[in-house]
Amino acid sequence: MGFGVLEPKVAIGEHVPGTALIYDDGRGTEEEIAVQAALKRDGGKNSDVILVPQPSDSPNDPLNWPKWKKNMAYFSICYSTMMGGSLGPIMSPVTGVIAKEFHVSISRAALPGGYPLLSAGIGAFLLQAWAPILGKRSAYIASTALLFVTTVWNSQIPSSNFNELLACRTLQGFGNGAYESIVISTIGDLFFVHERGKRIVIYQIVSLGSASITPILGGYISDTYGWRMQFNILIAFTGIAFLVIIFCCPETTYNRPIIYETDVRSTEGLTVPEGGAPEKATITTAEEAPETAVITEKPKTYWEELKPFNGLITRQNSLILLARPFACFLLPAVFWGFTVGGLWSSWTIGLAIVVAQLFSPPPNLFTPTKLGFLFVFPFLFVLLGSLVGVFLSDWWPKWCARRNKGIFEPEFRLILLVPVLFIGIPAIFGFGYYASRPDVNWIASSCLQGLISFSTVLAASTSFGYVLDCHRNHSVEVSVAIIMLRNFFWFGSSYFLPAWLEASKTWKVFDIIASLQLGVTLCSILIYIFGKRLRHFFHQHDPLKIFHLI
Repeated sequence: MGFGVLEPKVAIGEHVPGTALIYDDGRGTEEEIAVQAALKRDGGKNSDVILVPQPSDSPNDPLNWPKWKKNMAYFSICYSTMMGGSLGPIMSPVTGVIAKEFHVSISRAALPGGYPLLSAGIGAFLLQAWAPILGKRSAYIASTALLFVTTVWNSQIPSSNFNELLACRTLQGFGNGAYESIVISTIGDLFFVHERGKRIVIYQIVSLGSASITPILGGYISDTYGWRMQFNILIAFTGIAFLVIIFCCPETTYNRPIIYETDVRSTEGLTVPEGGAPEKATITTAEEAPETAVITEKPKTYWEELKPFNGLITRQNSLILLARPFACFLLPAVFWGFTVGGLWSSWTIGLAIVVAQLFSPPPNLFTPTKLGFLFVFPFLFVLLGSLVGVFLSDWWPKWCARRNKGIFEPEFRLILLVPVLFIGIPAIFGFGYYASRPDVNWIASSCLQGLISFSTVLAASTSFGYVLDCHRNHSVEVSVAIIMLRNFFWFGSSYFLPAWLEASKTWKVFDIIASLQLGVTLCSILIYIFGKRLRHFFHQHDPLKIFHLI
């Protein structure tokens, strides 16, 4: 039992997915020590860290790419994620303006902010079946092209056609599908276990941070030049995103032999020939047929990597792929990931949808510019949360692993939920009471929203990181399962949250929300203690295997 994580009853040699040896503690049999000595390690200050998963010997394995190439692909995806994140809440400060211009109710005027959330969830669902067959690169290209085209379309919508605005915004949500569904698994393709935490945090920063800063700038731009000018400006930025994805993001999906996947399988298949540790470990394939890790694969040229399609990655039934996320709903880590990361981000998005309803009417009479100012502190606190997350997300698990006989457990990442509990929960309670006052100051309200955003970035990055560590062999499916639950809840909140606030007192609504978040966050204690036993049980009773989906 390491740091309170309870051990399951396992057979000798059995491996629990997610548990990985990342430091060599010099213990074990002679053969185990020899195998550990043969495992590949990181360089520089992390030269004592065993690489998990183990990279193959192929030059086309993304784990073997030089760091500049990995980071180029990663940051091109982050930039495009930022564009998708910016386009999501872009209508938040102008809900009242939309209601007047298109002659619709304030609740109906909020729908152009809600429908993209629904379509993004559907897009994520469809693209998770696309990516394993046709690759992630083509999915990113298609999504970014759709973001660009719909941004141009949004800038040209006439005042007489509200349904056209809804249709365009809904289609724009589909364009965000790839950046909702396959980014987390792409991080798993490119980076080792000890490198993923801060990358997931940075991904959450650009996603949530862009969603926070856009209303600040958009409110002023809309007040001065009209709401369509926001889209006119973003045409250039989404065009750049499209070019960056085409020229800087190669295909990251790579089918390496299962024996290298030491985070989902033990190192039992790695053997060392007589005479000591070899330069390259001998492997046993999934079919248990012995072969050495000698790869004669020719490295692809840059121009070959620019192809949108690289043939069929796998030959799988698309209907089976579409069914997999539904089976993943049965995994405790997925449901927990939604209730923690998904719900926290839901209330952050929900606030963006209803701020105009809360503060535009008398007695506050906030203009679009002032509504945009409400997102100043959320943006700053997202950056602060990211600094905390980047520092702790990889450092703390490595610190724990060193004191746990070199063994990493995904539950070590859950330490980041402590500030969520002690900062985020009081902030939700406080916002509800303060927003009920007749003399709201935008700075105080923005600070409370900022504390909620600070907690959201930590909760979201922690939950996604934990789920990826637990089920990396199903990384796309589990990510999409969480995103579908989250986005459908987001969409539902665009309907029920405005109506709920109309029917009840503001402080009562946020008291209920805060109490709900308190309960689900405290449930993380059970996940920390029993998480490894749950991982072991659902590895033996995998819902995807039970329903013959793999």
